[in-house]
Amino acid sequence: MTPTSRDLLLLALGCACLGLACHSAPPPNAPVARAGATTLPVAALTAARKSCQAGSLPADILACVQGVAITRARFDAVRPGYPASVSNQAVLQALIDEELLESAALRKPQDEGMLERIQRQAMAAALLTTQLERKLGPAQIADDDIRKAYLNDSIREHYRHAPGYSVTDVQILCCSGGAEQCAQSPEVQTCIDKLEPEAREVYAALLADPPRSAMEMTARVTRMKAQRPALTVGPVQFYYDVNKPYDKQGGRYTLMVKEFIEHVTPLKPGELGKPFRSPFGWHITHMDEFRPAVNRPWNAPDVRKDIAEHIIDLVRNREGEKLLADLMQAAKVELFYDKLDVAAPQ
Repeated sequence: MTPTSRDLLLLALGCACLGLACHSAPPPNAPVARAGATTLPVAALTAARKSCQAGSLPADILACVQGVAITRARFDAVRPGYPASVSNQAVLQALIDEELLESAALRKPQDEGMLERIQRQAMAAALLTTQLERKLGPAQIADDDIRKAYLNDSIREHYRHAPGYSVTDVQILCCSGGAEQCAQSPEVQTCIDKLEPEAREVYAALLADPPRSAMEMTARVTRMKAQRPALTVGPVQFYYDVNKPYDKQGGRYTLMVKEFIEHVTPLKPGELGKPFRSPFGWHITHMDEFRPAVNRPWNAPDVRKDIAEHIIDLVRNREGEKLLADLMQAAKVELFYDKLDVAAPQ
């Protein structure tokens, strides 16, 4: 995934700030890290800053930000520090965002000429970091953000779900289509009838020395495949509330067919179930784990804190995008993307 210009800017400013005390002068010729693997010398970042005015601009000016020109020379100095997959437009946007933040970080316009670029970068990084952290610590994340995150299945299943079952399922199948289609096929049902002796032989072999874990059962069935190629084995996970009717269940995982539910849910952890028939074929299951139901709402203090700590970077990034967009709109930045594809003047 290609990073956005904001991602590149935040990384660059973060590296600049981490590389020195954010409010102290850097040592002479101290290097500054940019996004990507290349480290650029300060000399490449301290190119003379040109002034510009709105309107027609020379070819070597790619953007005008509050009277400050983003020049071709400045662009060319930092372009090698970004991966080739990052577009020229993204690099130019990162330079514009950097200039906006630097301007916002300066208390007085006249201070600008007294500061090296690396110092202004550090001040911009400090502004962005402190502003977002002050506004958006775990306790400040909006309830609406917490609720939206909680509604994501992969997050909610940690806090609210029906009883969970994890089993290792040995299968000898005759059909892989829909359950109803398989059940209505005479050819499939005839095939399943013929496989019953094989299913019972496999069960007898496993029962003679019951597997003590999912790994052990998988290994033993895998060895059996040399003589019984139709065998397959794999993990199955699902949620099911035995106190609710089959047609009233819900949850993230696709509900297993009723025959599977009826034979598997009564098993206890570590127990090997007898062979049973489904619309697809035969199954022999080992109950690996049972997880009791959980019902913790999004606004429970520990749940809220946990979710906030996991999504805080996403929320801060969104707010950082908004801050930069607002600064850009207020500054009435002029962009000249068309000049990026024109060869630099010799």
